[in-house]
Amino acid sequence: YAVAAGAPATVIRKFSSAHLPIRGIARTLGLYGREVGFYRDVAGLDGQGAGMPTPGCFYAAYEADPVAHMLLLEDMDGEIGDHAAGSTPDQAEQIVRWLAAFHARWWEAPELDQFDWLTVDAAQVSQRLQVSFDQALDSALRVCEPHVGAHFAATLRRLQPRVASIAMAQAQSPRTLCHGDAHTANVFYPTSGDLSPEQRRAAAPRLAKAYVSELEARGIADYPIIAYERDFPVCTLYHAVTMTIALGAVDVSTDRGQELVSSIVPRVAAMVEDLGDISDVLDGLD
Repeated sequence: YAVAAGAPATVIRKFSSAHLPIRGIARTLGLYGREVGFYRDVAGLDGQGAGMPTPGCFYAAYEADPVAHMLLLEDMDGEIGDHAAGSTPDQAEQIVRWLAAFHARWWEAPELDQFDWLTVDAAQVSQRLQVSFDQALDSALRVCEPHVGAHFAATLRRLQPRVASIAMAQAQSPRTLCHGDAHTANVFYPTSGDLSPEQRRAAAPRLAKAYVSELEARGIADYPIIAYERDFPVCTLYHAVTMTIALGAVDVSTDRGQELVSSIVPRVAAMVEDLGDISDVLDGLD
């Protein structure tokens, strides 16, 4: 067969999850539609539109009912990370700087109002998240139980009646475009390695400084480190909420599913436990 001039030799083809519970969550929360919208309207054919390095998009399609999507993306150089293995501190800093550049590009950008896939009712989305969390919690706790202590389970139970409030607080200004699924398995880099809870704790001040300094370098001067420290606990709890929903649907019947749970759950639990008493965070939602 003939290959068109300039056509890539290889591409990445991405489909909706074959695991029906995960696909159901994606439909409820609108995840696939936003992913297609991002690659179609933001990243573009050359991958240069986001403000951070992203694959170029050759084709993007989405169907809402039954939910399905497909992407044909540029096959980028480098090795894709492994969700179970995690990342090194240096890799984590590079990801933080990329995300800061991404956020700076879309910080209060007027173009955000032009994308129909971003037109959402925050209160409605928060309620959907609350319902999804309520449905997933017991199953997620059973999955987590062999890998975490009682503190993590107690914190999730404590979060349960406040999930919608956490989601609403996380959605407040400043407004920008967020990745929503930034983890090492969604990154290309030369090598991968584990960022343990101990390494993450040691690297946390460095990563916070890297994020804020990258914003400043790109013209965002109204988000100092004190604002980062104010928002970090709420965003951490929001991440715990979304991870709980995912864990409620994860397929633990496979070796890969077990590997992901045994590696990711202790890291998430340590992250939540490091917040300590979350009473002030929850009281601040009111």
